[in-house]
Amino acid sequence: MSRRCLSSDSADYSGSDDGVDINLSVGTAAGGFAEGDTLLSIERVTGSNYGDHITGNDRDNFISGGDGDDVIISGAGFDYLDGGSGDDQITIGLGDKLVDGGAGTDLAVFGFNRDQYAAALDGGFVSIIGSGVDVTFSNVEVLRFADGDVLVDELFGTAIVGTSGNDILTGTTGADVMEGLDGDDEFDGLVGDDQLYGGHGNDFLNGGEGSDVYHYASGDGNDTISDVAINLEETDVLRFSDLNLGSLTFTRSGEDLFITINATGEVITVETQYYSAYQGWALEKLVFADGTSLELDHMPDTNWIYGTTASETIDGNWGKDYIFAGKGDDIINGSA
Repeated sequence: MSRRCLSSDSADYSGSDDGVDINLSVGTAAGGFAEGDTLLSIERVTGSNYGDHITGNDRDNFISGGDGDDVIISGAGFDYLDGGSGDDQITIGLGDKLVDGGAGTDLAVFGFNRDQYAAALDGGFVSIIGSGVDVTFSNVEVLRFADGDVLVDELFGTAIVGTSGNDILTGTTGADVMEGLDGDDEFDGLVGDDQLYGGHGNDFLNGGEGSDVYHYASGDGNDTISDVAINLEETDVLRFSDLNLGSLTFTRSGEDLFITINATGEVITVETQYYSAYQGWALEKLVFADGTSLELDHMPDTNWIYGTTASETIDGNWGKDYIFAGKGDDIINGSA
């Protein structure tokens, strides 16, 4: 007997004795316990423990494939897609998506060439943004673009992840993604354009040769960056995920640069920042959470002066001054 699911939000076929074929965009269903069903106004589907084929619609869908090797095709809208166990294929439609491939070797399919998307790594989750999609996913092993497949492990380079303890992490001669997690960790990126995430704890980070990116968030601890410049072709960057320029205080002692996070008192030490302008600086750029950036090639001639909440007279020094007066009725003298 044919059944019609009217004005219902979900269809659950987890108990089906065979795989199901569901298409929410046209309301059809076949196979197993879905045979003969008509699905209207459905946003949530749970598949069987067999190989299912589930197509979403342009609403905000929740689709769970369950066990088995499933094929999931999402439409437009904000969707949560869960492949479950098995080797699943998940096609990414337009809109925002959260994707969990689950156990097995899972494939995410995109509609355009690789260069049409930007990729980012955040706390073990991978984000792909571009061409009308914004996808955050985990437990997906392969990305299929129009111009070929990319292994997720190779998307950012070799992934090297620490533990909650004190780790010594050593990179490779290629591009690495190094995450320390908790603990006081020591990083050596060796050669290649590396991404270094110290995480919580007082970490020592050395990206080695190449153009490296150091990632820092408030609460990550008192980190030390030691990246001796090899040549002027390298561009090493310190990227703040949740801090802007006004949240920081800069000081210099000898060849080292000290960056203090005003709210927490944590200090990032950049060793030998001013060792040799002819070879390049230890860091060439700071990038802030609001998207702005600061080139550091002029930092030896720059003074960073912060006022208080009181009314005061603030005098600049020689060279270029950045003066943050704060509250109060202040008199500011830039000097020469």
